[in-house]
Amino acid sequence: MAVAALACAQEAPAPTLHAGDKWVYQIKSETPAAGATTRHWEGTIERVGTGSMVLGIKPADSNLPARERMVQDDWSNQQSVNGKTTTVSKNFDFPLKTGKTWRVDVTQDRPNPQIVSLRNTLDYKVLAWEDITVPAGTFHALKIEAEGEWHKEFAPTNATASTASQAGVAGSMAIAQTRPSTVPPPLTGRFYRAIWYAPEARREVKSVYEDFDAAGTLLHRESADLESYQVQP
Repeated sequence: MAVAALACAQEAPAPTLHAGDKWVYQIKSETPAAGATTRHWEGTIERVGTGSMVLGIKPADSNLPARERMVQDDWSNQQSVNGKTTTVSKNFDFPLKTGKTWRVDVTQDRPNPQIVSLRNTLDYKVLAWEDITVPAGTFHALKIEAEGEWHKEFAPTNATASTASQAGVAGSMAIAQTRPSTVPPPLTGRFYRAIWYAPEARREVKSVYEDFDAAGTLLHRESADLESYQVQP
């Protein structure tokens, strides 16, 4: 029994989730230009299927209907990328244990007319168990960190032509100018993620997401702290 208890303390298995399980988070968003905003969101599992579930998300205490989205039963997210179902985010790779690593690598072709390709990579690592305190209480949680980068390849700009009128001794004359098509240089920026997973709450109790531009300047930071939760035994 002692060996089993030690193994349980060192490893976090995939959670058992049920319809009706609910979490409320305080979310703080910060951007250098716009400052900081705080909001409160709740997520409730509407149904659980085989390998996936439907999560209803809405502002806490709102009477509006929740926005429902499908997520995988390990809390990862899948989307159609280049016509294929692709895992675009995966904060947990169960069972979780100290030292475990995994990677999320997604390349999207033509996300908009100006960008030829956008590649996002994140390398995750489970660091250690920590006691962390958030509004919902103090939890024994596994800290996970991820670092990565985004890389953009740009489409050629269109050639442009312009005509200007210039007055002279002999009268006005038109001057035509042409700017050839150019290809902007590629850009690369950075990501940082810190997530604390608590088996008691069956998902993260705290997270910090940071995005940086090509010069290493912070573009956006978002932190989430668990305020309350209700899960079935």
